[in-house]
Amino acid sequence: MCGIFAWFPSFTRFLERYWLFLAEYVLHYGTELGEWNKMTLNSSKQSFFLDGLKCGTTYRLYMTASNSIGTGEPGADVIVRTNGAAPISPAIDKFVVTNGTSAALNLAAWMTAGCPVTSFAVQYRPRFHKAWILAADAISPGRRHYVIGDLAPGRQYQVRVVAQSDAGATQADFPFRTATLPDSGPEGAWAPLTGAGPVAPPMWGLGVGARHLLGLLDGLMLKGPVGAPEVADPVFLGGRRPEASV
Repeated sequence: MCGIFAWFPSFTRFLERYWLFLAEYVLHYGTELGEWNKMTLNSSKQSFFLDGLKCGTTYRLYMTASNSIGTGEPGADVIVRTNGAAPISPAIDKFVVTNGTSAALNLAAWMTAGCPVTSFAVQYRPRFHKAWILAADAISPGRRHYVIGDLAPGRQYQVRVVAQSDAGATQADFPFRTATLPDSGPEGAWAPLTGAGPVAPPMWGLGVGARHLLGLLDGLMLKGPVGAPEVADPVFLGGRRPEASV
């Protein structure tokens, strides 16, 4: 929760100087695009703390004062901004894990920059395609992992993730390549991408267990956003849900 501490003794002294007996202060505040609010303040106080504000958001404030004669002219505008910034995207080698037909996203690798993430949106497309495929538009911030399934082996893709917070949204694109499936090879081999390039190290196996996948993702970043609850299973998009294996 964010707040603003305000101190206004000069306004009070001005009224006392002209022998105006103050009945109340009214604080008016709002964001550039949001609704305006007002709050009645105790006229005997010279400071107050305005809480319940959005993180990383700019507010405009002004005050009016009233007495038995009426309401005076509004005071000067004050522009303030609460602490915090939009989410920070992770490095690709901390975020994307692939095999021959799926790509797993480590949502817990996103950093909050002081403002909690409120939702994630995920799109993807094959490389050189113009149209994006919407995977999800409102993933809960408490979910640590998201799996895009039903991909073609040995193909280059791009995934676009938008992380939203009260301070704004951050969009990041991550290129990756699914593994080419050989005739035989070790089963359940998932590995993170190396570097920002689209080529991943060889990976095989379609029978990847959900627990094995989650273990690899958690290995990329053991600790997620502050306050993010643990989630037992990832979300799977398309294709057959892998059977659990130890």
